[in-house]
Amino acid sequence: MTHDLVTEMLGQLDAQVVRITVTELKENTFYASITVQQNGSEIEIDSRPSDAIALAVRADAPIFAAEDVIEESAIEFEGEDVNEEEIVSEFKQFLDHVTPDEFAEASGEED
Repeated sequence: MTHDLVTEMLGQLDAQVVRITVTELKENTFYASITVQQNGSEIEIDSRPSDAIALAVRADAPIFAAEDVIEESAIEFEGEDVNEEEIVSEFKQFLDHVTPDEFAEASGEED
């Protein structure tokens, strides 16, 4: 797969994926960046979130989301029966176990 190829290329170039960040949500489309470190310097590479997450999974790199993206994409629930801690916990579990392909499918992106 392409993500495996990129991971292998980065290894051959002695570069590491430091983190990926979901940076923006514009018109219902998410944007991300991949932070790569080589020889002590970091570069940011724009990416589709599904590709960035797939690369982060292979590189065992952390995945972050910008605060404003979280706020903008948050779902507001009405009613007194809503347990926000439970919803957040379920979402964190989803993120811990979702595969890159499942994430791409859920976000409507295609490779």
